[in-house]
Amino acid sequence: MDYQRLVSYIYSYPEGVKGRNVGFAKALVHQGQFKLSISLRGVKTDSPEMFGIYMMVIDSSYRLIKLGECLVKMGQMEYSGVFNPDNINETGYGFKDICGLAVAMEDARYDCMLSMWKDEDVTPDMLVFSGMDAKKQVEAGIVIKERMRQSEEEERRQQMSESVPAESLRSEPVRPESAEPQTGVTAESVSDTSTEDIKAAGVVAEIPVDTQHLQQKAHRADTTQPDPFEKLFVRADYIDVFDDDYFYDCIEVSPEKLKSLNQQEIDIAGNSFLLHGYYNFRHILFGRVRDNLDNTRYFIGVPGMYCNRERYMASMFGFNNFKKSHRSDYANPYFGYWYQEI
Repeated sequence: MDYQRLVSYIYSYPEGVKGRNVGFAKALVHQGQFKLSISLRGVKTDSPEMFGIYMMVIDSSYRLIKLGECLVKMGQMEYSGVFNPDNINETGYGFKDICGLAVAMEDARYDCMLSMWKDEDVTPDMLVFSGMDAKKQVEAGIVIKERMRQSEEEERRQQMSESVPAESLRSEPVRPESAEPQTGVTAESVSDTSTEDIKAAGVVAEIPVDTQHLQQKAHRADTTQPDPFEKLFVRADYIDVFDDDYFYDCIEVSPEKLKSLNQQEIDIAGNSFLLHGYYNFRHILFGRVRDNLDNTRYFIGVPGMYCNRERYMASMFGFNNFKKSHRSDYANPYFGYWYQEI
């Protein structure tokens, strides 16, 4: 697939019936890239609305697979995206599989606009929305269930370990209270261990110094071990994102970089919303958090535009908060980041 070029008109479908021309789409396949641009004018909306950009494929129905999103404001919209022509957004579909495009909202089907690339009559009620990709959504659901199962098993193991008799936790019998403390164990080292852990084990005397850090739940990790998140900041370019400094040292990262850390705090494989934001804006925001009562140290921000529909989707995947950004390279009053602290 060396070179292909296509220009098609986009039509509105009020009440499900083909109406007037509202814009056009340009598709160019060249040098291993599929470049798509869409321009709309005269779209009727009462207020700024976020529309999804979908490619249409035939898979037992006319199925819409989401490529991105774009804001329609004052009746106008400009969208551009670059994809792999042989495997668009890792969906398994290529440029040759596309039979049309749609600019639409799932909860307002008859506000959609269609551009058919093949000689077929299609109306909005014939379309099946499948979000990003049905296959990836199923895989993400499996991963999430597996993570939940692993978490439940880990919790059961912890409960069992806490109920083990004190004798099984010690290599030597417990000394009477009046006995001399073991060499190397001081009252200071015992006081470092939480009272709850001592009571649970039935131990009133020495706690091995080399295991104390495992019992101090207030510490997130052994302070002697390097924090893997700090790797992200090495030779990173910091960017100015927010009006205040609660989130600082902000950098752009990719899902691959987050995956390489192999940290349980970040579920990349199962978080379709995070991948959805990355596909649209080609970055994920990562940075530090000021000292706070929750003891969080970092945050992850998924770029997007604020609207009720996206707020609902963000909350489903753990990003319950939105922070507006003043980034000059995304000059849009609705642009910001759906974030979670870790």
